[in-house]
Amino acid sequence: MNFAQGIFMFNVDAGALNNLKNDKKGDGTTITRTKKIVTYDANGHRKTYVLVSAQSYNHFIQATHMDKFKAKYSIKTKEGKKVNYEVDPVKYVDQDLRGYMETDQGLSRIAPFKFSHLISVNGVEILESFNTTSTEGDNMIYQYEIYKTHFKGKFNIDLDTVGRFEARNKSGYQNINDDLIKKYDEEEEYKEIIHKVDKENKVVVLTAKERAKRISEYLKSLNYIQGGAKLTNNFENIAPQFIILVIVESGNNILANVIHESGEYGSGFKVNFEVLKKMLSAYKDDLKSKVYIGRNEGYLDSLQTEIDRFIKEMSEEKIEVVNDIVKNVIDKFEEEICAFYCHADSN
Repeated sequence: MNFAQGIFMFNVDAGALNNLKNDKKGDGTTITRTKKIVTYDANGHRKTYVLVSAQSYNHFIQATHMDKFKAKYSIKTKEGKKVNYEVDPVKYVDQDLRGYMETDQGLSRIAPFKFSHLISVNGVEILESFNTTSTEGDNMIYQYEIYKTHFKGKFNIDLDTVGRFEARNKSGYQNINDDLIKKYDEEEEYKEIIHKVDKENKVVVLTAKERAKRISEYLKSLNYIQGGAKLTNNFENIAPQFIILVIVESGNNILANVIHESGEYGSGFKVNFEVLKKMLSAYKDDLKSKVYIGRNEGYLDSLQTEIDRFIKEMSEEKIEVVNDIVKNVIDKFEEEICAFYCHADSN
């Protein structure tokens, strides 16, 4: 029950990262709507939060993962309403980290890498913008929604299940079958990255090096990620500008409430280091790593004074905090992942 946990933020100056289908307005014109959640606060004020789905953001990560790190992904084909793919979580990194739905063979896998939707840290005003397409005669006008905000997202990585595949007769846990176990035991192409094939208990475990590599490269893809909707005119940097990382013996993400709304009617937001301090102190005996805080220069610079104070307070609690720019923090966190697998029980 060991999890690498993270929470992160980035800003959008004027864009729309994840859209819905076109919608007809009352005047008959068409507009591209963005994904959003509308709610009301305790005082009855209407609030709109914009959303980037976990699936969409992970699509951007995976595209970067394949391009930058040459990670091997499964190829999916469609037959009617059915999606087909070869099941081989040892060969295909996406099947290991992100799992797969039940197949014809009855195989399935719960994703070890669990990602939240990304949501704006507070309510936003959405602008209806206009663009034109040059045509013969009159230009064609089209409309779309844009916004300015900061997004937050969080994730959990189940370190015990990455690179570990079972044939347990339970939905989500029957990752492999006898044919795959036989293939992993006999075929040379798998020998270099497989630590153990336990035919009696029907468990296959990858080497510590390969397990750490898969997680680290997926996380490092955040440093190079690009994506969004209508990028020709709406380009935005969607890489994390602020991040907190830790390994903890808990499936509950202890960082989840560190970033929250604040101010009158939730008009602003806060990175609450007092909340972080209390959570780390409460889970002190369960921490399996240092605490890593990344912040890029130029992004929320006023936070640095609070970060410095927090580091000093945590040192008094004997909890070590590493602070650097986001890329360096993610790179350094790889050492924690490697150390975990080198020292963990391979069974």
